[in-house]
Order: sequence, then C-alpha cells, then structure tokens
Amino acid sequence: MNNIQNRLDKVRNRFTENGIEGFYVTNLTNVRYLSGYTGSAGQLLVLPDGVHFFTDGRYIEQSRAQVKNADIHIIDNSGYTKFIRKLRILPKGIKLGFESDHMSVTQYRALKAEWNAITLTGTQNIVEVIAAVKDNSEIEALKTAIEITDKTFSDILPELKVGAVERHIAAKMSYLFQLNGA
Repeated sequence: MNNIQNRLDKVRNRFTENGIEGFYVTNLTNVRYLSGYTGSAGQLLVLPDGVHFFTDGRYIEQSRAQVKNADIHIIDNSGYTKFIRKLRILPKGIKLGFESDHMSVTQYRALKAEWNAITLTGTQNIVEVIAAVKDNSEIEALKTAIEITDKTFSDILPELKVGAVERHIAAKMSYLFQLNGA
C-alpha cells in the first residue's frame, strides 16, 4: 500500500469518532499530505467510496503528475463549492466534516448556503494528528534533509566572518543546498 493511500485510510478511520461520513479538506498543507499535490490552489473531498481532488485550469498538468489516489476535477469559474454541488457527488444528508480551524466564518456560511442538503460538522486536527506520526518514507526524507543541511552548513561556515555580505552568503547557501541535493 502506498503512503498516500495509507494516509487516506487513516483519515477514513477517524470518521466514526468525529461523527462524519466524509471530509472536506481545504488547507493546502493537508491537501498536499493527502494527495501529493504541491500547487497553490486545490481542495480534497474524502468520501467512503472515493477521493476527489479539485483545482483550477492553471494546474491541469501539475495535478495529473502529482495527485495520487484521487479523481481529478478541474473547476470552472463558478468556484469550488458550486462546482462540487453541480457534480452531485455528495449524497443528500451526508455528514461532512470540514477543517474548522482553517475556514473563515464567511467561507463556512458560503459552504453551508451552497451545500444546504448536507450536514456540515466542524472538525479539528484530523490530518495534523495523523501527520504528527511519521512513516518510514517521511523519516528517510527528514534524515536526507538533515544531512544536506549539515553539509551545507559545514561548507558555508568558513565564509562567515566579519565583513561578509549577507546576500552573498544567502546566495552561496542556496547554491550549496542545490549542489548537495536539496
């Protein structure tokens, strides 16, 4: 089983304890954690029988290359909530969790008005609690990042002296990070 699917399964395992039947993810950090997508516009809908990723037309190729374990939908100019409603993938009466810590009151009101046939339930930290426990691939990535940082710091240390220009040090550090594999 791949890491993304494992994470999605962990989210679904939290449905019962949170009193929900689906989960709407709008925080980009959490969207990335659950889909692999690194763009700046995207949302995720995790349902018992599938996962749906939404973004706009700027990210067609990026989403196809990066998004794992989800159906990809490119929204039109009506916006996320209207587009999702038009798809009719949310069963009437479903209890849908949303990230209440990452949504403004204005966004919540718009969501509630648009999706009036479903029950919205605010949740807190579902993804964050799962992400706090690192899997083997995340541990390996952290080790690699630490090794690269240590090597870069060792390489830049001789440059740090009185009279050094900060922007030159920053530029060299950026270069060394890339040279060392970041």
